[in-house]
Amino acid sequence: PLLTQVLGMVRGGDTLYVSTRSGRMAALGVEDGTQRWEQTPAAVLTSPPTYLQGVLWVGTEPPELLAVSPSDGRRLSGAPLPSSLVSQLTAHGELLLVPTSGREGRLLALRRQGGAPVFSVRTDTPLRTPPVVIGDQVFVLGLDGRVLSWTIRTPKKK
Repeated sequence: PLLTQVLGMVRGGDTLYVSTRSGRMAALGVEDGTQRWEQTPAAVLTSPPTYLQGVLWVGTEPPELLAVSPSDGRRLSGAPLPSSLVSQLTAHGELLLVPTSGREGRLLALRRQGGAPVFSVRTDTPLRTPPVVIGDQVFVLGLDGRVLSWTIRTPKKK
């Protein structure tokens, strides 16, 4: 298949998932490149796909984080974002760490099942790279060249 305006791709098992700026997503067989499915979950996509927790995640415009089924490409859910996601996201335990690329830049921690962010950190610089998690430390590169870091502590149960 001819895919143009490709934002990126990610492998999940024997499948390669591709996202395009024009809103298209496709699943291709790793062995022979055969197309398994193609869907348009949004009019405009802004990020490469991320395969985490058995789900494909992709950013859209207007700013939203979409969960997409890896088996058939259908849209499962969406969560509003303060600004666009332009990179892949990362997991920290059960949390999804979502870097946004708006002028103020925010790192959001979301639950897979949705709801309000667990936390949101304003960075004052757009975030254009996936967060890197090492233990409980999270690192992210700001557009201004700073490497920012936070320690994520799991709340103790009473």
